[in-house]
Amino acid sequence: MRDTLLLRWVTRAIATTSILAGAAIVAPGPAQAATGYVYLVTPRWWGWCPGNGNYVTGVNYAVSNVSSGGDSGDDIVYAKVNLNQAQDVVMGVQCAKNTPQGSSASITPTRSGQTFYMGFPTGSWTAG
Repeated sequence: MRDTLLLRWVTRAIATTSILAGAAIVAPGPAQAATGYVYLVTPRWWGWCPGNGNYVTGVNYAVSNVSSGGDSGDDIVYAKVNLNQAQDVVMGVQCAKNTPQGSSASITPTRSGQTFYMGFPTGSWTAG
């Protein structure tokens, strides 16, 4: 009987230790990327909507698998992005006097509120 009690105690101790060790070994899930919002600008001086009297009337965008949307009336949109990660941006612009234009570029935003000037036919530049 004494051997049986000792065997049960050892078995429970091993099982408890295994459970606790297994819980400590479980890896944490992947960290979620920090997100923020940036301005994407499509200025005429970088090739958008060329020609006398022409101007941007609307902008559509897609940022990798983070966000997409659009706005009309000016050349700027406020887009959700992943911070401190490179991501592709596709821009589509409607002009007052010619057919829609599009471009793509890669950006790496470091903080919310950053402004990225998107070039046509490609390229981007940030003011910091």
